Amino acid sequence: KEEAQLALSGQAKIGLGLPKQYDGELNTVLFNKKYKGLNVINANNIGNELASSMIGYNAASMLTKLGSTPVNNLLSLGTVGNPPIAKQHYFFNNSGAINANNLFHLQNKWQVVSNLQAVFEKSNQDFEGQSEYFTEKDTYSFTEKQASDTKDWLASIALKATQNVDHKYLENALSFDYQNQAANASIYTSNDDFNLNRNYIIKGFQNKLDYVPALRNGNIVQVGWLVNYGSKPQELSLKPGVFMGLLNDGISYDATVQQVEVPTYFSQLNMGYRIPKGIISQYYAVSGSIDGQQLKSTILKVENGDRVALDIDSAANDMHWLRSSFALQANYEYRGKRFFSSLTLPLSYQSTRYRDAIYRLDAVQGRVLLNPKFGAKYFVNVESELSFSYDRANFFGNIEDVYRGLIIRNYRSISNNSAGINESSSNAFELNYKTGKTLRLLFYNVGFSYKRTKSSTLLSNRIGNDISQTALIAMDNYVQSYSVIGGFDKYIFSLASALKVKASVSWTEYNQLFNDALLPFLNTAYMVNPSLDFKVWKKLNLSYNGRIHLSMNKERGGLGNLDRNTLNMVQNIGLPITVAP
Repeated sequence: KEEAQLALSGQAKIGLGLPKQYDGELNTVLFNKKYKGLNVINANNIGNELASSMIGYNAASMLTKLGSTPVNNLLSLGTVGNPPIAKQHYFFNNSGAINANNLFHLQNKWQVVSNLQAVFEKSNQDFEGQSEYFTEKDTYSFTEKQASDTKDWLASIALKATQNVDHKYLENALSFDYQNQAANASIYTSNDDFNLNRNYIIKGFQNKLDYVPALRNGNIVQVGWLVNYGSKPQELSLKPGVFMGLLNDGISYDATVQQVEVPTYFSQLNMGYRIPKGIISQYYAVSGSIDGQQLKSTILKVENGDRVALDIDSAANDMHWLRSSFALQANYEYRGKRFFSSLTLPLSYQSTRYRDAIYRLDAVQGRVLLNPKFGAKYFVNVESELSFSYDRANFFGNIEDVYRGLIIRNYRSISNNSAGINESSSNAFELNYKTGKTLRLLFYNVGFSYKRTKSSTLLSNRIGNDISQTALIAMDNYVQSYSVIGGFDKYIFSLASALKVKASVSWTEYNQLFNDALLPFLNTAYMVNPSLDFKVWKKLNLSYNGRIHLSMNKERGGLGNLDRNTLNMVQNIGLPITVAP
């Protein structure tokens, strides 16, 4: 109602628990013809991670903005992964956030939207884990106890101006992102004890311009320009010093400091022409992009409180990377009464140059790529459809694949590379059929997929009693996977309940290079996901959701020493009660 739209409304929530738990939120809402606003302040210490809940402005999305192939965290505190349970059960936090979203209607049909988001999270973890690496002759086992504290500041500002009028659409979106994280940990292992500190800062901006005018003949022109820049300096300090045999002629020293910086610049310009009319709609586009990165790293040792350079050549990197591409693309779509199909034909040329004067490395890679994509759907009848898709794709590694100097990832892992750019090509097929009976609220589906990938490199892992080394080496590598999926969905009127079951089985053939031994494996995975929701009484419902996953890993042609089975089961039961109508 108009009178309600003119009034400012708000809501305050507070939750308290034992021991010393809190969860609070304050929000205001206002919607009218000229202004719309939704502003929220919240805080908690009950395991609700606020940074990841801010869609579009969390740390993961910030990294995806930094170029076409972003470099993620190269440095970590420990080696044990998170447990396979919901994060709120092990995330001990104190978090606060502000989320301000405002839209203004201006003259000439202009809209301006502002989004301001800021988060502070302080968290701690105290856990113990064990990692085991198996070979046909030996087993390497590492026990790790870790107590860590993390402080995380995250902020994002986004401004967007849009004009949507007859025969023209114009939009410009500008955003600035910032994150500062500081973490420290005390780690106790079976071999030694360590104190670690890791710090990194994300700083970046992005601007995206879109202009879409409609011509007099009904066709549409699309122009877009994207540019972004970002950096992420990282530092990891480890006390006492690590890898003394590799880095310091076997002589112990006070501490190790690993520094890494990967500034990234990316720009892309594209122009398209769309013909929406006719039996077959058409779209033609031309685009070009430039992606520049620089990986700078150095390893320092600390002696008597002073940071000094190591006496080995492989302790630093100064890798310069530039990737440019030019592409032509044609899209065709056909929509009939019972048949729909789409065909995409992208043709591109990609050139990549990378060089590092420290290692006298200067290499250029050029590729002409054609990656067609086809999809079709046939409606057998009103309630049944059959769909098919084929997709050919090429993937190329980034600057992480080609640096030559050593980088200390954590207290036990160190890595470098000896190969060129990782190049992968894949062919994927998928066939699905779904049908049902709407009046009986019964639906089910079945599908099959196949994918084959060929790569020019293989990741080599070397494990010792106190060190883990990884390197990307030149070696042809093939991965094949098959899967069959099925689903069943039925509403049972007599019980007023909904029953759903999803199931799948997949087979994957792959290789591992472990301690210089090439090991072929076959992984078979079964998954069943049942869910049930039914009314027990007038105001009492029962809901159940489960997930059962069985993974069987077998070495092909081996003695069976490396065969492993893993069973994972997660079940959730809820009893929602309606207290009042």
